[in-house]
Order: sequence, then C-alpha cells, then structure tokens
Amino acid sequence: LGPKIGFVTIVMDEVGMPLYMAEGKKKESLQGFFDTLDDAQKAGIHAVCIDRAGQYKAVVEKNCPQAAIIFDRFHLKKNLNDVVDVVRQQEWHAAHAEEKTAIKGQRYNLLRAPSNNTPEQVRSLKRLLGLNENLHASCALREAFEKTWDYAYRGPAEKYLERWVTWVMESGIQPMMTFERSIWKSKDHVLNYADWPITTSRLEC
Repeated sequence: LGPKIGFVTIVMDEVGMPLYMAEGKKKESLQGFFDTLDDAQKAGIHAVCIDRAGQYKAVVEKNCPQAAIIFDRFHLKKNLNDVVDVVRQQEWHAAHAEEKTAIKGQRYNLLRAPSNNTPEQVRSLKRLLGLNENLHASCALREAFEKTWDYAYRGPAEKYLERWVTWVMESGIQPMMTFERSIWKSKDHVLNYADWPITTSRLEC
C-alpha cells in the first residue's frame, strides 16, 4: 500500500474533462496548473468555480484576474449545514431536560435532505423544531438560502439575497449571522452563478 493521500486538487473543464491533479490544497497545488498555460490561455479563462478556500481564490485572481469566480453552491450548502450543526450544539447546551432529549440524536436528521428521512425521522425532527425556535429558524433560513440559485438573472438574485440577509439579521442567531456576514462580504462570488451556472459537483462523485 502506498502513502495515504489527504486533499487532492483537481482541475476540470466545463464539460467535466480532468485537466490537472495535484496532492494537497495549498496555493502551490493549483499554481502548478497555471504554470502549464501560456498568457493567451490564461486570458481565455472566463469563469472559475471553486470552494471558498482562500488559497484557490488568490491563485485564480493572480493568474487570470479577468475571470469571474463562482463559489460552488454545493460547498456553500455544506458550509451552511455546518452552521446549523453549531446551532444544534449551542441549543443542546442551553436546553432544559425535555429539549435535550429531543435534540439528542438529531444531528443527521437535521443535516439530511428532508426527502431522505424516514417517516419516524420526520416525526422526531418535526417535534424538535416545534420545541426549539432557533433550530426551526436556522433550518428555514438554510432552505431559503438555496433559493438564491433559482434566479436566472443577477439583479433578482441579488435582491433576494439582500432579503435573506435581512431575515438572518432579524433572527439574531449568532452562527447564522456570522455566516451571513461572510456571504455578503463576498456576494459577487455567490451571485456570479447567475451569469455562469457551473459547479464542482462532478468532482464530488
């Protein structure tokens, strides 16, 4: 058996053809791809979809500053699932006995797509959300955030994202507000999806 490999950086084109692969997810891992390109090839790159790793973003901006950067929607959904899990943990620590019992064992029910839960899991999750307002609101905000990608045009998408930010601020749920601030700070990379509806989903298969 060879050495265990952790993160791998993979670059593919718009039709899913792998172009490059390197171990790790540091700047050097992606820079190796750009080192294989000449200036004309770099200038021909119009859009790049990545996760929110700062290393990748910096390398793309350095090598093809003209390219639109799109934060991958599926990574953002995972990030928001992580936020909901933080809320779950906070609510468990603050809960009284009945709520602790309801919250216990609900992590995967909260993080799964609702359609993947069994009828019993749906009932127990519904009971939990009926007991805990912050978890209920966090799940509703998570579902609402996903509608940002339903808009085919940037203007309406931005207006909807603004409304979503307002809803999060009104909720007063700190982990959600922290996520919202990071999203709004880099909103262009979220909204670029309306112009360039690409994802890294093929890499996750």
